[in-house]
Amino acid sequence: IPDAVYVKDITGRKIIANPKEVQLCGKDSEAEVIGKSDFDLYTTTESIHSLDEDLLIIQSGKSILNEENILLNKKGGFYYISGSKVPFYDVNGKITGLVGITHDITERRLAEEALYQSNKKWEAIISSSPDGIGIVSLDGKLEFMSDKLTLMYGYTNDHRDDYIGKTIFDFIDPSNHQILRDNFQNLLNGKSENRISEYMGIKKDGSRFYADVNSSVLYDSAHCPVNVLFMQRDITERKEAEKALQRSESLLRSIMD
Repeated sequence: IPDAVYVKDITGRKIIANPKEVQLCGKDSEAEVIGKSDFDLYTTTESIHSLDEDLLIIQSGKSILNEENILLNKKGGFYYISGSKVPFYDVNGKITGLVGITHDITERRLAEEALYQSNKKWEAIISSSPDGIGIVSLDGKLEFMSDKLTLMYGYTNDHRDDYIGKTIFDFIDPSNHQILRDNFQNLLNGKSENRISEYMGIKKDGSRFYADVNSSVLYDSAHCPVNVLFMQRDITERKEAEKALQRSESLLRSIMD
């Protein structure tokens, strides 16, 4: 079997070791493992921990199931493991040792660590971005809003249930719905750049503001679209400045006329 399997006698020495157990011990053959204790095979920290477990099992008859730990053998091998140990009885019901099964979870733990690091980078990008960031499902339902986007719409982070699950159409003025619907569909069909132009957003209190949005489709491992990520910027001040400039230029032209 792919897991490491071993049997120890009452002194804590291995009397059976399958090939995976030999590998975890940092040895090349079963003969190098048989008759050895954990003190002979592993570094001090792991040896003491394992010995304490062995004594608990042999003295009390209790089992240890699916305990995750780190294993470092004296050859320099490093593994994340999930181990189980159960008492081994003779025909008279007397404990004469223990049976252990160790599952090598190194790949899983390394993948989890890589995912954790990726998430931390993602969180850092979100927190440092001057724009609001959101994710919607393919049917337009909101699945994520960054802190900046939440505040942009007048919500607080403590009231996440107030906005998660609503559609993006709940957050823009009805006069812009058809434009957003067309642009969203074009984005999914690959007929549009990552731009969904400007539109008028609706805050929680009903007030309006101008927003500029850039979007990108997120794909799964099979390259099928699963979500749309968008970055949004409040451009109300810029739009008001543009309007003021237009009014000023119109006034200037009137004066010139």
